[in-house]
Amino acid sequence: MPDRPLETPEGIEIPLVEDPWEKFANPSQEEKDSFRAIAVDISSRGMVNAALEVALPEGIEGQWVANDPKEIARLKTLGFVEDTEFALKNALHNDGSGRAVIGDTIHMLIPKWKKEIINAERDKKFFAKHGFKGGGHLMQEERDFLANDRSIIGTFSDSNAKTTTIVKET
Repeated sequence: MPDRPLETPEGIEIPLVEDPWEKFANPSQEEKDSFRAIAVDISSRGMVNAALEVALPEGIEGQWVANDPKEIARLKTLGFVEDTEFALKNALHNDGSGRAVIGDTIHMLIPKWKKEIINAERDKKFFAKHGFKGGGHLMQEERDFLANDRSIIGTFSDSNAKTTTIVKET
């Protein structure tokens, strides 16, 4: 890029034009900070995460659930109700029903005390089946094994034989 205006053979001075790529090569600190904020927001999906956070009054729990009639009916049986008040401003989609919709989920509400009971019962069933991590409790499979006669698990006497004979350990 020349450092002074150009002159035509007729003596007409052509002013210098700013290089359009120069601003990309040397951005200001303000431009860098502005872009950083946008990049972080987009890369962390902050816009969707912000829409999923619903401000609720004390004593009410909210949950985004599958927008499936069977799942909604199951949750209504447990005490959930469809949210038509608190999450509407967070909705990204509109299905015409007045419910808050994001993708294939809707927002449902339940009193906190009911949710605590549901969680406690769910945890009780989970730990009864799977045991506690490092807690010394036996898992369901281990309890079944100990309840049965452990001697039914035998060893193979000859793996080269055409028939297999199970020898009961004594």
